[in-house]
Amino acid sequence: KIELNPCSPPSSDCDVNVHKNCRTLLAECSNSSNINRKSKLRNSLPRNTGLVQSTVQQYNQAFRDPRRASSSCLPAIDGPSSAPRGTGMTITPRATNQPANSASTIRHNKSSGSIAGAMDEPDAMRVKPSLDDTVSLASSTAESVIGEDAHYASLKAELESDAQDLEAESWSLAVDQEFMKKHPKEAVKRQDIIYELMQTEMHHVRTLKVMLGVYAHEMRERLQLEERRVERIFPQLENLLENHRLFLSRLKERRRESLQPGSERNYAIQRLGDVLCSQFSGENGDRIKESYADFCSRHHEAANHYKELQQNNKKFQSLMRTVRNLPIVRRLGVPECILL
Repeated sequence: KIELNPCSPPSSDCDVNVHKNCRTLLAECSNSSNINRKSKLRNSLPRNTGLVQSTVQQYNQAFRDPRRASSSCLPAIDGPSSAPRGTGMTITPRATNQPANSASTIRHNKSSGSIAGAMDEPDAMRVKPSLDDTVSLASSTAESVIGEDAHYASLKAELESDAQDLEAESWSLAVDQEFMKKHPKEAVKRQDIIYELMQTEMHHVRTLKVMLGVYAHEMRERLQLEERRVERIFPQLENLLENHRLFLSRLKERRRESLQPGSERNYAIQRLGDVLCSQFSGENGDRIKESYADFCSRHHEAANHYKELQQNNKKFQSLMRTVRNLPIVRRLGVPECILL
């Protein structure tokens, strides 16, 4: 019997006055239940640091390998499995076909301040690099397949041959210092300018060969692009390459003719006007003017068509990114190539 008698001893958890012989008939006070639950929860938290670390390690292992988690039970955070667990303190491993639920559970634990929640960010960081590594591995595999092609081996040999004897920064550094000191200052400056012309022509040939032998080649062979679409990006490519290749070969031939007897390194070119006249006058000069007039007038169209393919064709975008990372290309992209 419940009596609301002011003289009866009050309940320790609420304001209801209950006769001491009738306390057992009173329903459990909700306030008392909440206080007891919180007290049990606090008392159930682990005080053994080693146990916490062991539990965290097991949870990390289960997070990384869901199959093992499904075949074994993880211990509760509050101690061994035989000990009573507080409400909400038991960690249940998720099945492998519920990754979204697992991530949701971890985020929920993190928001409630549990130890499992603290593992959300580091584990996510561990998962992300693995995905990046997979993408990187696929990209590097594609690069290695392309790079090992016989076509590229031949192209690489050509580029190395073109750059032979032109690796130094200037003529002054390409020849022996004793030989260079025999020439007056004006003669050294003249030879440096001729050497720079040869280097510039070598870089032009290299860029054109990359455009034709790498980018245009991949567009035709791997993407099966129509010839007219390749031509829109690289107009007059074959004609320009032929003209510059011929000019470079004549410059290098003049260098060989100017070598000092018994030396493969020391030379001084005394005459170059005839080579320049044959390159930029007559029928050859007319072909160069026509080729460059068409190439330059269509530059805007080429750049826009390349951007359109990049935006609308995922295979094209992926292939261009892969090709640009090839050592033979040296990160020279199509937009840089068509500037020439």
